[in-house]
Amino acid sequence: MIETLPVEPGSYALWLALKSPARIHVGRLGVVDFPAGDYLYLGSAHGSGGLKSRLRHHLRTANSPHWHIDYLRRVAAVYGIFYAVSEAPLECVWSQALVQAMTALKPAPGFGASDCHNGCGTHLVYFPEGMMPDGVLSTLEKVEEELLVVFRANSGKS
Repeated sequence: MIETLPVEPGSYALWLALKSPARIHVGRLGVVDFPAGDYLYLGSAHGSGGLKSRLRHHLRTANSPHWHIDYLRRVAAVYGIFYAVSEAPLECVWSQALVQAMTALKPAPGFGASDCHNGCGTHLVYFPEGMMPDGVLSTLEKVEEELLVVFRANSGKS
């Protein structure tokens, strides 16, 4: 899956699943309780290597956690990714759109949003009833209609 990702900058939503509840120490956030279920972690990749580089990092388990998501990745499986090539970061508008349009909740205040100045509160959303990729794709596409949002399922489900 990683070989076909673009090296351009963009934004992404990483679809994660927890089979059972987990209590995790997440860096400076401290201990966070995560219920079992589906999650989307929203981020942007505007550094060297763009989407391909950032998602390569997220698709493997980090030995030394750097971002909040690295801690959750230790126990959560990746089911797929949504992404769009874009110069503008979209994680804030995407997270807000998902909470408004779907049954998504904000499970961990501050998660992935340490540098957010848009009032998101978190860049991790939780779907207590499970997540449907088509619904997420439709919601993300409505945010920036001129952008192509791509969904790739993780056949390995790491």
